[in-house]
This record gives sequence, structure tokens and C-alpha cells, in this order.
Amino acid sequence: MKLEKAPDWPQPLGIFESGVRFNALKFLTTLREVYKTFVIRGEDGGDLTMEYEAFSKLLWDRTIVTSDGLLFKLFNLEMSFSIAPGIVVERDGFSYL
Repeated sequence: MKLEKAPDWPQPLGIFESGVRFNALKFLTTLREVYKTFVIRGEDGGDLTMEYEAFSKLLWDRTIVTSDGLLFKLFNLEMSFSIAPGIVVERDGFSYL
């Protein structure tokens, strides 16, 4: 099994849990907050600047553009809870959000 490159740190709290789980709801909530901070308000992130920059790099590295829109490539981790059907899609042998 090929090991994946770990994301840059520090990531915002709660997205990765104990190194074995991915919290998709926290990921999506953070995505919204980062967008509002950088794009809508034009701010730098204040106390969360380092986390937001690492998160933005994670997005850049793992997002692909398809004819269906943007897809974020998931890590091979457990999901921390059930999410809505259809939010995770399979493409070319990988799972995407």
C-alpha cells in the first residue's frame, strides 16, 4: 500500500481526528469559513492564519476540476460520522468529496 503525503500542518482543529478519521462536516465548515475570511471579507485569518494557509494548500493540492465541478480527493481514512448520500463519489479508483 502506497502511503499518502500528509497535509501541511497545522490544519484547523477537528478535520483530522487521531490520525485515523476525517471529519467531512468540519472540513466543509472550515472551507466556508476560509472562503468568507479570505474572499468575502479580504482578511488574513487573524489568529488562525497558519491553519487557514495550511488548509488552503491542502485544498490546492487535492482538488481536481472535472466536467461535474470541483472534487476534493479524500485521504484513506475513516469518516468520523455518516454524511449525506452522494456527497462522496468514486472516480478512477479514488474517493472524492
